[in-house]
Amino acid sequence: MATEVNRSRLFKTLSELPEAQLEELLFTLNVPRQNISSNAAPQATRVGEFLDWATSPIGCGLNRIVVLANQLFAIGLQQLESDEKGFPVNNLPQLSVPLIGREHDLNRIHEQLQNSEQSTFLGLVGMPGVGKSELALHYAHIYGHYYSGGICWVDARENDIAAQIVQFARRIGLTPLESDEPTQQLGHCWQNWPNSPQPTLIIIDDVDSYENQIKKCCRGLNSRFKFLVTSRQHLGRPVKLISLELPTSEQAVAIFGSILQEDTRLEEEREALIDLCEWAGH
Repeated sequence: MATEVNRSRLFKTLSELPEAQLEELLFTLNVPRQNISSNAAPQATRVGEFLDWATSPIGCGLNRIVVLANQLFAIGLQQLESDEKGFPVNNLPQLSVPLIGREHDLNRIHEQLQNSEQSTFLGLVGMPGVGKSELALHYAHIYGHYYSGGICWVDARENDIAAQIVQFARRIGLTPLESDEPTQQLGHCWQNWPNSPQPTLIIIDDVDSYENQIKKCCRGLNSRFKFLVTSRQHLGRPVKLISLELPTSEQAVAIFGSILQEDTRLEEEREALIDLCEWAGH
């Protein structure tokens, strides 16, 4: 009954959204287009199909829609009291821009992380500004329900990587060993991570060196732990790589449009904006 009430409340709210906002939700959550009628169908029909997908075995769950709608549109939806597909414990930053032109890369990330019986290290590599961190963040928000063991975001530019993962482990209920050495504490956490054997995603952003930053604290792990790493350079084995290209000028303009939605100059000076994006390297 609780799920039916949650669905009714969410159905009403989504049916009243502007069409452009509903489209952005569908796009960001990577909802399969064959599951949703075209824009010509009544919005209530499309919302019903959207919620059918969300509550299906391959869907994202109702709470994920609530969280993302609040992040994208700041509409103040209340977290649903009960959702059997509650989003895993995480420390993810908020999304800042919509995902544009990276759907294929998202699919590649998911396939490579999932199609392995070993602990996987996957690297997103590209020049500064290409969108590595945002792509990793979107992957976590969209596919996060696959990682019920938790999703930990680590900033390699900040404190020690091991210390950050230990801090997240405390958040999910682990009590690390009494030790001044974060690597030793982390080893204890890896062995006692809760919700065994559910998959766990560790995202390490802006890594310079696998050997110096990751190897000492993330070795010998079982297959439940999946690592997604962003870097400006190739990191060497065992990190598998996905090289990211710059967005096209049209995609860059679309990103501008998502940020400056009410600015009439986007259409009035579109050609000048395309030239600017090409001059700046997109």
